[in-house]
Amino acid sequence: MAEIRFDPIDRQTVVIAPERSKRPKDDFDSSKQNSKKCPFCPGNEDQTPPENFNNGDNIKNWTIRSFPNKYPAFTQLENGNNSGIQDVIVESDKHDINMGDFSQKHLRELLTVYKKRFESIKAKKSIKYILLFKNHGLMAGATLEHPHSQMVGLSFIPRNVEKRIAELRKYYNQNKQCYYCRLVDKTEKIFENKYFALIAPPVARFSYETWILPKNHQQHFELSGDEQLSDLAEILLKQIKALNMAQDKPAFNILLNNGLYDSNHDDVFHWNIQIIPRVSFQAGFEYATGMYINQVEPDRAVQELKRNTLLV
Repeated sequence: MAEIRFDPIDRQTVVIAPERSKRPKDDFDSSKQNSKKCPFCPGNEDQTPPENFNNGDNIKNWTIRSFPNKYPAFTQLENGNNSGIQDVIVESDKHDINMGDFSQKHLRELLTVYKKRFESIKAKKSIKYILLFKNHGLMAGATLEHPHSQMVGLSFIPRNVEKRIAELRKYYNQNKQCYYCRLVDKTEKIFENKYFALIAPPVARFSYETWILPKNHQQHFELSGDEQLSDLAEILLKQIKALNMAQDKPAFNILLNNGLYDSNHDDVFHWNIQIIPRVSFQAGFEYATGMYINQVEPDRAVQELKRNTLLV
């Protein structure tokens, strides 16, 4: 069972989860060998917990499926203060496909699955916060090559999220505008469509880091309609393709930052997607100081990615 510990000096939260060490791990240089034993590949459905979603007409006929994480960092306990729900969402039946090679139709279907799982998890009364993330590649923390995302619903609000909400509230009180809405209004766009804008944040922590922001103020991703999800699929696919061109298919993390469920921060919080390439390591300086060193000036990254989006 996982245990949460809190450092009173650094005010950091640490999850002690020994079960996570039992996760299977791929050799990322041996893709064909990995696919034969991969628990996420078609034909190996019995190696995962029972699914909670399948977009096919039976257990063996699918292109996207979802199930509880077999090696959770949080235990699902009723009324537990530190409990959580963890899903794995297998994004494709193809073992080694890059998200940039998805069709827009398939990515649109995947986003719909995300929406359905958000709706299902938030229905649990104990859930206060849900995070969706994707680790692609060894440098981004992936242990299995097969494309997948993870969704974690928590019965508590992570400290970093509390701090971010507090700072967003201060910004709103001082400027009478949501911080993210201001970014949409004032920041140069890499690409935009009717509902979304793709930008590089002015204070990007990582080389080629980008954010996708709804143009209209919205607190929760799962409130997105069908037309919005189609636009989101278009802009996310363009960015992954542009990033693959710029950095030769790098490892990356995708974070979908969503609003809270136990209180209303609708005026200050604006859901967003962060795409973080892992093209360099964090090392001693970053860990010691909490500061980031970005080797690519954000304006240069904007111009390069903007050119690439015209080619994909």
